[in-house]
Amino acid sequence: DGYAILNADDSRVYRIAEKTYAQVITYGFGEKAHVRAGNYAVRLVKNDQETDMPEGITFKVGYAGSVVPVRLRGALGRPQAYAASAAIAVGAALGINLIEASDALQEYIPQAGRMRLIAGINSSLILDDTYNAAP
Repeated sequence: DGYAILNADDSRVYRIAEKTYAQVITYGFGEKAHVRAGNYAVRLVKNDQETDMPEGITFKVGYAGSVVPVRLRGALGRPQAYAASAAIAVGAALGINLIEASDALQEYIPQAGRMRLIAGINSSLILDDTYNAAP
């Protein structure tokens, strides 16, 4: 009797919509998604040596006729955009508009080990993707 937030880009997950009585809100990059991400890009900024370095990702999210830009600092990878889109879908279920959701994501800090960008020494950058690393 509540909401089911489903990834429209995963056919196995998307089929759950046929089996639930909940109100379905889908997210993803594909055309079937209610909360639809697009224009994914890695955002580059110049470091001290004027070299382009990734700062995070940007993409746009559309829902119910509105589109807003989203920027996630310190994060890399499309999975991060999926997670943010899922969060926006939950927000939509709770009545949070796209602008508020996008603004709230400005505070997002990627989970350690999950494609997280960390500033290193001498203007270097560390990509922490150690979540599944063996000891």
